[in-house]
Amino acid sequence: MKNSYSSIINSYIEKLKEQLKNNLEMIYIIGSSATEDVVVNWSDIDTIIVLKEYNYDNIEKIKKVSNSYEIKIGNTIYSKKEFENRFIDPKTYYYLYLYNSNILDIIYLNKDLIIPKITYEECVSATRIMLFNDLHNLKRLLTYEMLSKQQLKTMYKKLYVIMKSILIINGKTPKNYKETFEMFSKEFNYEYFDYLKFIENFRNDNISIDYMKRYSYNLIVYVTDMKLN
Repeated sequence: MKNSYSSIINSYIEKLKEQLKNNLEMIYIIGSSATEDVVVNWSDIDTIIVLKEYNYDNIEKIKKVSNSYEIKIGNTIYSKKEFENRFIDPKTYYYLYLYNSNILDIIYLNKDLIIPKITYEECVSATRIMLFNDLHNLKRLLTYEMLSKQQLKTMYKKLYVIMKSILIINGKTPKNYKETFEMFSKEFNYEYFDYLKFIENFRNDNISIDYMKRYSYNLIVYVTDMKLN
């Protein structure tokens, strides 16, 4: 892992191993922080964590370690039983598919943990559920007369996950924001969403709400007109 977040990620993993000891089964770094495409002081660190036992004390330990860093760390946490029996969310389905396909590596893994073998068909089935929910949430944002800064950031994230879902359904495997926006634009000859410009404008309080609404509306119409069979 050679991006600017490497030292934080390595430190985080060591602290979790120290705090959780034999209760820790897996740490899987996903998203932009798993690649060389982080945006410094913007990108979060996203993880999937598997514990031998899901209990309150372990969750508190993870929370305490996560909050000790300035960078936001988001954790999706499962017990070993949940994980091995596939009681997992669509995002986890996808990243396990990437692992099974040798596209991303798991950074810490107990050899006794059974990694579910996720097929492409299973991944698509889980992704469709997420897609319909995200489309609905984006439509809801369009009904608001005014949008807060946080709501605009949510809108940006919904654009990302919707495009990513469409790409997955069409057999592509984007790993982060950069790949998703570039791949969607190229694959469908669609207007490129300049996410770096959005981040810059967000930081400078200079986002065009009208542009975000129109772009979101056009994407909703485009996606709902697609044949997703």
